[in-house]
Amino acid sequence: MDDDKRRMKLGGFCGGSYHQAGWRHPRCDAAFGESIESWIALARKLEAAMFDMIFVADTASPSDATEPEIFRRMSSGDNLEPMTLLAALSAHTTRLGLAATIPTSYRPPYDAARELLSLDAISGGRVGWNIVTGISPDDAAQYADQVFPPQAERYARGDEFVDVVLKLWDSVRPGAYLRDRTSGIYKDLDRIGAIDHAGRHYRVRGPLKGVPSPQERPLLIQAGQSPEGRAMASRVADAVFTAQSVFADAVAFRDDIRARAAAWGRDPDHVKVMPGVVILIGDTRAEAEDKRAELEGLIDLGAARARLQLALKSFDLSGYDLDAPFPDVPPASVVSRGRTHVEAARREGLTLREVLLRSYRLDEWARWFALSDLPAPAVRGFVFDSSLTMAEAAVQGAGVALLPARMFARDLRQGRLARPFAQEVTLGAYWLTRLKSREETPAMAAFRHWLLAQPEVAA
Repeated sequence: MDDDKRRMKLGGFCGGSYHQAGWRHPRCDAAFGESIESWIALARKLEAAMFDMIFVADTASPSDATEPEIFRRMSSGDNLEPMTLLAALSAHTTRLGLAATIPTSYRPPYDAARELLSLDAISGGRVGWNIVTGISPDDAAQYADQVFPPQAERYARGDEFVDVVLKLWDSVRPGAYLRDRTSGIYKDLDRIGAIDHAGRHYRVRGPLKGVPSPQERPLLIQAGQSPEGRAMASRVADAVFTAQSVFADAVAFRDDIRARAAAWGRDPDHVKVMPGVVILIGDTRAEAEDKRAELEGLIDLGAARARLQLALKSFDLSGYDLDAPFPDVPPASVVSRGRTHVEAARREGLTLREVLLRSYRLDEWARWFALSDLPAPAVRGFVFDSSLTMAEAAVQGAGVALLPARMFARDLRQGRLARPFAQEVTLGAYWLTRLKSREETPAMAAFRHWLLAQPEVAA
């Protein structure tokens, strides 16, 4: 297999936690979301550790605001607006990719196109857009005359939204601004012009007010698990965020995305599948398991049950014993974000308590990458939760297994976003994984000491 296909991509997931009680841990900076100094320090550490991107997840509204028992207990709402935040981080980094969520259901595509392209220019071509159609009526409630449309309609609108954004980006091409003082010609009209889009949901004249992207166009990311989401991802996405917790399921998802991409006439290798993982580091597996148990002990089961209830629509969990087998939930009652939990409960015979406490244990995530040679890796990278142990995972090398640095990518997408991946670490040539505990070799120690000595990491 082509060696480039064996290179892993790494992203830091920020703006929230995969673990619902992570903010309660004594080592967690619970006020991290509002501190620009903390964000800058994290971005510098991720860049020094050769991460490909920092990803800021976002929703338009504070989550679960209409559910008092959840809202008062869940860590959300105290986040900075992502585009403003990433603009600030771009001034303190040079190679790190900068990705954020912008929904397609409520705002005009022109605004999104201009914001993303401006940030791309400011950062030197390091921007990615996580495309979401919206997952909650909470978001629609923040906009005048907006309702939360059915899923099929959201994706139909989202598909057209993306097409308009792409047209607008292409309406201003390199060389558009001649600025020829002698002739008095400022623009080359062969390189900038109207798009005259007239669709079912949008009518946009164009051209976009802005400058061409330094990387041709920003990176496109999608995370839908439904058939509609997979169709969108396979058609336009360069990277797909996902959350399978079983290797066979990850392979099936990867195969489906690749097949759909090929059906669109795309090269399947240009679509990178990146599952999310939560990293807990210990000098031994037992220490890491103790940390996991400590986190689970901080979970409020009542709030966890109420939150899971939102992903099960009309199926009522309130009357079920926590230590009885997880109920048989009809597929029609499960929305996409709850499907993973319901399938795991059915497959592994979990109780309701175990589902509420469950966090994705991807101890073998390196094996997912290394062993899937089916014609391409089942996963092309990972998105790490940064709320609790991200900084620790990014800089600590002792007592965890390592993989060769050649497995990690310098270019997430063909011909684009190359700048964040231009540096390779050669000293020690290793990176952190959670495969199994082993003795730290001299090469591992050299790399760890080198990394910890970097000014960005020490800051």
